[in-house]
Amino acid sequence: MNWIDKIKELTTKQDKSPELKKGEIKQILIQTASAVLPEFEFLAYKNSCYSFQRLRKVNNLTVYEILRIIFTLKDKNFACSISSILNSDYIFSNHKNKI
Repeated sequence: MNWIDKIKELTTKQDKSPELKKGEIKQILIQTASAVLPEFEFLAYKNSCYSFQRLRKVNNLTVYEILRIIFTLKDKNFACSISSILNSDYIFSNHKNKI
């Protein structure tokens, strides 16, 4: 089987997984993140965004590394981003590159 046939097989395979209900994804994300990225701890859920945080010390500065996972059941969408922040006042801000 060549790679094109493998891709076709994957894309035409029927999804038999159950439909997610509202609120079910939170526990799945938290459990999976703690298993895959144990150094990131769940911080908060705000505006369809799950935030996980890891703290680093660089010289005498605390660097807040934030992993954001946005999930919408309605749009069937996942989006992820990661940022490093020096000023903790901006952890939940949409503005980037603030010190």
